[in-house]
Amino acid sequence: MTPEDFVWLVGLLQAEGLSPATTSKVLSVASRVFRFSARRPGFAGSNPVSLLMLNERPTVAATTRLSVGAFVHADRLFATQSLKSINWWMPLGRLV
Repeated sequence: MTPEDFVWLVGLLQAEGLSPATTSKVLSVASRVFRFSARRPGFAGSNPVSLLMLNERPTVAATTRLSVGAFVHADRLFATQSLKSINWWMPLGRLV
């Protein structure tokens, strides 16, 4: 396999509507397979994914991190009276 094969794969996955994050994960898995193979006897190739140029890789937007405010909001949600009245342990008791 060559880097051009992976450029083609990126184009195909994006044409099918997969997000850049999903396409990036596919490349990551392929790269790990080649890295694993490189440690085994008999593999004489290189990792074609690592040879991709930056403009050939999918551009993934930065992810948002959870802030303390998100946890405070969750605490307020669970502190409401309607959620306090639910017996959360009941479904678990039925499984035992």
